[in-house]
Amino acid sequence: MKHWFGVIAALIALPAWSQANLVTNGSFESGVFAPPTNDTQSLPVGSTTMTGWTVITDLAAWIGAGNPFALTAVDGSKFLDLTEYQNGAPFAGVEQFIATVPGNAYTLTFALGTTQAAGLPASITATVGSTTQVFSSSAAGSNVWTTMTMSFTATSASSVVRLQSSAGQQYVGLDNVAVTAVPEPPWYVLAGSGLAVMALVSRRRRLDRSAD
Repeated sequence: MKHWFGVIAALIALPAWSQANLVTNGSFESGVFAPPTNDTQSLPVGSTTMTGWTVITDLAAWIGAGNPFALTAVDGSKFLDLTEYQNGAPFAGVEQFIATVPGNAYTLTFALGTTQAAGLPASITATVGSTTQVFSSSAAGSNVWTTMTMSFTATSASSVVRLQSSAGQQYVGLDNVAVTAVPEPPWYVLAGSGLAVMALVSRRRRLDRSAD
């Protein structure tokens, strides 16, 4: 009996496999970054200057570490402002197509940036396939990043990831976008579960024989 539980414990203690990010350039680090001033580049609707991404609905600001706004990225050195420092709507967004497996579950995560001086709250509407969710932050302070998470199930072999600001004043930050597949239970967890059942059955049989 002890042998079985020792094997089960050893199997479950094995590390899980890490999940790959299905999004290309999730932190907006690559592309033709050529800011004219303030280490900030305005990207028009339809721009594909950032590797993997297309700008939608309005101008977006692609901002580097040398900006004068006291803002920094949560991952890498660049990030987006979906207001382009304009006051209120219309807001920008970005989108990207990723490969998915119909029926499989996935998790979208991204960082929503706020700074109190630019006005609160700030909101981003996330859409992947048929799943849409609005995320808002009223976090006080300057250069605050809040990680947001949304689960979805793919309905086709190609899913569009769309992130668009839906509320804000002069700053709605976006950075560190990732989509990962929700993993199936690893083989060693399944094996451990099977061994646990076998151990319990074996113990029950011994008890039944003892009772006889």
